[in-house]
Amino acid sequence: MTTHAPVWDYLRSSIRAHRLAGTVDHRVGVVLDEYVGHMARCVEARQVTLSEGLAAANAAVVAAGRLFPIPEDRLEPR
Repeated sequence: MTTHAPVWDYLRSSIRAHRLAGTVDHRVGVVLDEYVGHMARCVEARQVTLSEGLAAANAAVVAAGRLFPIPEDRLEPR
């Protein structure tokens, strides 16, 4: 397993915090978390620059703060 810079861990932990707080739909939070990890791997492989990777990962964190949980139909009274 490759160790990435602490900034990637911070960004992923921010998304995890949104998931645990319930401020983002849990299914979307998992995808955004994986996206940040993917960007870290892309930067490491030099497919994108560090600036591009951090900007994209930050956009995922911002999205996590803006995407609210969607209530499921089966939990709503009929």
